[in-house]
Amino acid sequence: MNTSTIFKKAHSLTKATIQTGDSYSATFAICLKVVYAESKEETIETKLLEMGLKVWEKGAMKRIYINKAEQFVEFAEKAGLDMAYIECRSAFVNRINSNPTWFDCKTGKFESKKTTVNTLFKTLGVA
Repeated sequence: MNTSTIFKKAHSLTKATIQTGDSYSATFAICLKVVYAESKEETIETKLLEMGLKVWEKGAMKRIYINKAEQFVEFAEKAGLDMAYIECRSAFVNRINSNPTWFDCKTGKFESKKTTVNTLFKTLGVA
């Protein structure tokens, strides 16, 4: 979703939710955050599915597992993440090969059982 679409959706959501006496700019700011968060979640999930990865569901869990470091690097390139930083932290990225790593569709975040991989995700802004 491009910036123009995000702003159009935020304006229409603002117009639908604003009440008499509310500040349009404050309401718009909240709506913009909501629409941006939704577009970001959709984008990550969509990109992972486009790569051929599958959704795994069990009970309340809905995840997309990444089993290889190469898959994460491919995603990072498509998502426009900082590739220089990823190359710098290749030891962290390579730990994906031996540790369960997934994108949680419910929270919209990447997670791993390995704390160093979680640190990598946080610094990249995808956790």
